[in-house]
Amino acid sequence: MEIARRHRLDGALWRALGFSVGLALLVSTAATGGFEGLNVAAVVSTLAGFATFHLAFPRGLHIAVAQAAMQAVYLCTFVFFRDSNFARATPLQAWIGFMLPVLGFLCGALAQSERIRRLLATEGVRHVRFNHLLRWSAPVALVGALSFLVPDLHPDARAEGFAFLAAMAAIALIVGFAARDVVVFIIDTSLVFEAFFERIIHLAIPAFAFLTLWTLLAIGYACLYRLADMATADPLFTISGQARRIEFAEALYFSVVTLATVGYGDIAPVAPLARLLAVAQMISGLLLLLFGVNELIRHAETAPRHRRSDHGDP
Repeated sequence: MEIARRHRLDGALWRALGFSVGLALLVSTAATGGFEGLNVAAVVSTLAGFATFHLAFPRGLHIAVAQAAMQAVYLCTFVFFRDSNFARATPLQAWIGFMLPVLGFLCGALAQSERIRRLLATEGVRHVRFNHLLRWSAPVALVGALSFLVPDLHPDARAEGFAFLAAMAAIALIVGFAARDVVVFIIDTSLVFEAFFERIIHLAIPAFAFLTLWTLLAIGYACLYRLADMATADPLFTISGQARRIEFAEALYFSVVTLATVGYGDIAPVAPLARLLAVAQMISGLLLLLFGVNELIRHAETAPRHRRSDHGDP
């Protein structure tokens, strides 16, 4: 029994670590447009944060994953501000600037480890409280807002690099001193996601039923579009601005786009029959969405009562 439990814990650890590193690589590669020092910094900082929270704090695995997600958001924000206000910062300065707030936060978390351990050990941690957010996010936002003044000052490349490092150092000090409040925000975020995914699991069956009906509706109308187009003398659709017979793959694509009410315009019905079918599909899709959402809400309301009755709770 203990061995099986150990295997489950090890499996959860490796899945969480793989998710965290994979997310860091995905976001850093997309944000930078390639592979550079910032990608390495993203992976190193993610590993450092993961190790810090998983090893140094009780019940730290889910917080480590949430912290990795927060670092992905931080990376996107960092790339935006660097490219907007400090475009001439060197790769080395970008690497150092990115790591400064991460190291400041981790050092602050370790310095306040006793307070954070007490926070994690209390039952009150189960209550989401985003009021701690403004204590550190407001000063960080102020530093970010002031950085937009830098390009208007027309500094030379060296001064711009120093301003960039100074801004990141200021952010590092803020999150370092407010590390406990940042951890509270990370905990709150992880609890929100935990509750969300728990509800998603209980809604899996009705959601799958809704998706099945939606898929059948899309396929059924795709067949109608294709058959109607084959049965008429003239094409019913214009495709990329040209009137021609619609292929089944194109009919399926048009059916999905119509059902989703997106309307890209690359395929358009031009004959009354095709337009009538499209209108009928849109109405069918709206009715399905209406009844489907109603069933999901009913299931979400009744599922907690069923779970309580299954466990013998009043």
